Amino acid sequence: MIVAIIDRAMTQFGGVIILITGFALLFLASEILRVRGGFAPESTRKLVHVLSGVSILALPYLPISKLTFVVLGISFTVGLFATHQFGLLPSIHAVPRKSVGAIVFPLAMVFLLLLPEPRGVVFTLSVLLLAIPDAVSGIIGVRYGKRLYYIADYRRSAEGSIAFFVTALPLSWGLLHLQGGYALLPALAGALILSVVVTVVEAISVWGWDNLTIPVASAGILTMMQNQNFPQSHDSHAIIVAGMILAILALYRILVMSVARAMGTFIIGYGAYALFVIYS
Repeated sequence: MIVAIIDRAMTQFGGVIILITGFALLFLASEILRVRGGFAPESTRKLVHVLSGVSILALPYLPISKLTFVVLGISFTVGLFATHQFGLLPSIHAVPRKSVGAIVFPLAMVFLLLLPEPRGVVFTLSVLLLAIPDAVSGIIGVRYGKRLYYIADYRRSAEGSIAFFVTALPLSWGLLHLQGGYALLPALAGALILSVVVTVVEAISVWGWDNLTIPVASAGILTMMQNQNFPQSHDSHAIIVAGMILAILALYRILVMSVARAMGTFIIGYGAYALFVIYS
């Protein structure tokens, strides 16, 4: 009995060492690229964002308990907050805008790792929607953003939001079909709904909070789809969401609503609809 406990502890210790070493090397590489490669902090931050997001997909396969993941996630959050406060890790923190994204990122990953099935499509797609479309939208928005709109005092661009949607749609469609087992048409309907909602969530989540809201919203929508047998009811869901979008666009034009208010109204409406579907 004691030997078995020691073996499990040593196995888990090895998994923790692998995880910590991997992220330490990633942070070190980002600093080397910044100092010796001349990369701007915005570029190294996006690189770390993508690579750390993709690497999260391997974590459910490490021999680490969920409690240990919670402890590690909190520790990473505290560590990243400390480095931000003391001016360390400029390759991640030294961006010309207020952002808590790097600090809340570990908490988002802990949330996903605590899902009932952290190797299924809900986990995989929630991670990848944060890792890839979010990074693409940031790059496109910074370099090519011309049509600007504001959420609070935070500047966004239509080009960045479109880039997020265009990247999220095929990614969602492919994973819902290949990993989720949806037929092509239900997978497309699900991908459209997911991509639209998460694009809006990303747009209104200012100051880096999208690193937390994107995976939480994605996991919530995908879980709702699974629980409500979405492949059999995809047409009604798609019609309702399309009607909501048209209604918001009409209100936006008739009442001359701001983009921020229109997006907020849509998210509130969709949230109410989702709660109704779940509890009805």
